[in-house]
Amino acid sequence: MSRQPLTKGWSTDQKYKVQLEDGRFGLLRIAERPAYEAKRLEFRLVQSLFEKDLPVAEPLSFWADDLSVYTLYEWVEGQDMNEVASDLSDSVLYDLGCQAGQILRTLHVLPIDQSQRDWNSFYQAKIDSKIKAYQAASHSYPNGQAMIDFVQANRHLLEGRPITYHHGDFHTGNFLLGRDGKLKILDFDRYDIGDPWEEFNRLIFTADLSPAFARGQVDAYFDGAIPEEFWRLMALYVTVNSLGALSWAEQVDPDQVPLMQEQAATITEWYADFNHLVPTWYA
Repeated sequence: MSRQPLTKGWSTDQKYKVQLEDGRFGLLRIAERPAYEAKRLEFRLVQSLFEKDLPVAEPLSFWADDLSVYTLYEWVEGQDMNEVASDLSDSVLYDLGCQAGQILRTLHVLPIDQSQRDWNSFYQAKIDSKIKAYQAASHSYPNGQAMIDFVQANRHLLEGRPITYHHGDFHTGNFLLGRDGKLKILDFDRYDIGDPWEEFNRLIFTADLSPAFARGQVDAYFDGAIPEEFWRLMALYVTVNSLGALSWAEQVDPDQVPLMQEQAATITEWYADFNHLVPTWYA
């Protein structure tokens, strides 16, 4: 099996493009042995989505040895959405965003045992740790206190939220534009479970690239009937993420600190200092 290493992305998996015996290409991911159960569940989740005719890579094989866990998927051809978006019209981008919203909605209706996670207590703890990490960071955001105040005033909304399967990193950096003009979804290695609306926290990347794509994603997900509470919860999730991102960048990749500061400023603009809950790119 000939293989060529791939280095793009943040995943800790080793990734290779491999040629299979039948001449087709595949994506081989190698993780360390302790990840066995997580990788098995990821493989099974992608199988469920593939069986529903969603545009994901076909899962071909899953195995392990004493040291590693191996997953083999078909190789998906296409262009990186982040690279081609500037060449596409807003109407095409809106349509692709609609495809993304429909895919996300299908993922979120897969059957799941609601007792697996008490979302309220899980996410409340996450908020506390992210605010603490932000306050301990050596950098800050000019609007940091306003962000914290908004989170504190709206965290009660987490009570009673359902859980669903999550892609975990659902944004244009993980989408390809296929030769058939259709969207393809990659990289389920951050899959998780949680409030379905938390998946929209990655719109900070998507709306920056293409407001039209972001609008399409929201419109199609809700079939045009967007609940008011969605906007408030999405603002909460985007803001919590941004607060947590600063100390992450300081520890993992200090070059990303200016990007995190820029995103915090973007959030303030989206929501006009939290005076409006529908972000400017949608309104």
